[in-house]
Amino acid sequence: MKTTEQKKSKVLKGKVSSLSGMHTIKVTFTESVTHPIYKKRYTKTRSRLAHCTDSSVSVGDTVTISEIKPMSKHKHWQVVEIVDRVHVVSEQASEDLV
Repeated sequence: MKTTEQKKSKVLKGKVSSLSGMHTIKVTFTESVTHPIYKKRYTKTRSRLAHCTDSSVSVGDTVTISEIKPMSKHKHWQVVEIVDRVHVVSEQASEDLV
């Protein structure tokens, strides 16, 4: 008998840049890369659409996403966990402090 090995899914960590739809968020990743010839460092920015059932995610949160089977044309990722939340101060609370 052959043993079936499960494929390891890719896991990425990035910031939520926008809330696209009902259960869709856009996650942006930045990485520093050195050019192989000129040795100049530059940043690459990439973004992925991810499925999120948790409605408490907001723009600026840091999340971990993993690859899943395609849910739509561009959505191939799902939110695994919310690593860090952005603390938003409402206008009412800021007026009370002043």
